[in-house]
Amino acid sequence: FRSRYATTDRKWYLGGTLKTGVNYNIDKHHNVFLNAGYLQIAPKMNMVFDNNNNPFLEIKSQQVYSVEVGYGFKSKYFSANLNLYYTMWKNKPPQYTPTVVTPDGTYSYNINGLDAQHQGIELDFIYRILKNLDFEGLVSIADWKTISGTTVYIVNENNVQVAQVDF
Repeated sequence: FRSRYATTDRKWYLGGTLKTGVNYNIDKHHNVFLNAGYLQIAPKMNMVFDNNNNPFLEIKSQQVYSVEVGYGFKSKYFSANLNLYYTMWKNKPPQYTPTVVTPDGTYSYNINGLDAQHQGIELDFIYRILKNLDFEGLVSIADWKTISGTTVYIVNENNVQVAQVDF
């Protein structure tokens, strides 16, 4: 087994987060809240370079828009939060680098343009049984789905199409 030395050109992607929220305490036990956020997520390295250190074409950052509204209850022995959320995830890549095997070889490729919608309701609670003993729980009902499709055209080093994959 022999390792090889390889370098790549430097790639630069900007990312950032903007979040805001408000909370209103109805009284000492009840509150309501609203949160909103925007994230621009720089791509992970496996979405920038393939396994042979070749850069993928047309890399795009992810964009996430999110809103959450909820209600909270707090008392000496019991506390709970109920929230509803909606998230639109633009250009969400898969967690792995996809590959396709052709008669010409194995090619890795990037997928741009897959959008996902995440929405759901969550309930978390804690019940203090004793001073040092709590019972905690969380229930979540969610609908997470990909809401767009795309076609990826895989090309070789001579820019000749060798495969096509539909998502």
